[in-house]
Formats: sequence, structure tokens, C-alpha cells
Amino acid sequence: MDTRKEKIAVAEGKKLGIKIIAMVDTNANPDDVDFPIPANDDAMRSIKLFTSRLASICLEGQEMIRARKEKENQAREAEEKASKEKENAGKKSAVEDKSELVISDNEKS
Repeated sequence: MDTRKEKIAVAEGKKLGIKIIAMVDTNANPDDVDFPIPANDDAMRSIKLFTSRLASICLEGQEMIRARKEKENQAREAEEKASKEKENAGKKSAVEDKSELVISDNEKS
């Protein structure tokens, strides 16, 4: 965006506390922008390059978040499965202990 032509957008962003990322060429003031990118903000080719790269970075980030969540879900499921198996093993051994007591009581009779 041309910061000279889009002064209202820059002012709104600053007022709302939104970080401003903008292409800034020699006829604009980089102090108005939080993250200036030195580029020709009037050329369609540089705007397309900038926006396509920014879009691909966003998609990479979304994919990283999705992969991390999937990995966390798998770890949680494995943990729950191990917990259930441990719980079931404890119940099974308690049942076996009781059956041994019943058997030994029957043997005494």
C-alpha cells in the first residue's frame, strides 16, 4: 500500500494498535510504518510479489499449526490409551486376586 495515499488506513491502524507492514519507496516516510519493506509501492509486479509471498507464509504457518495440533492430539490419545490399559490391568489383577481367594476358600472347605 502507498502510505501517502492510505494515510487514513495508517492512522486507523496506529489508533487500534495494529502493527503496520507496508512497502515504502523513496517518496514515503518509513517512520509511519512499524515494518517498512523497501520496494516500489506503485509497481503492480512488486505488489504481486509481496502479496504472494505473504500469502504463502501464512499458509505455511497454518500448516505448521495444524501439524502441531495433530501431533498433540496423537500424544494425548496415546496417553489416554496407556492410562486406560493401566487401569484395566489393575482391575484385572484385582479380579484375579479375588478369584484366588475364592478358590483357596473353597479348598479349605
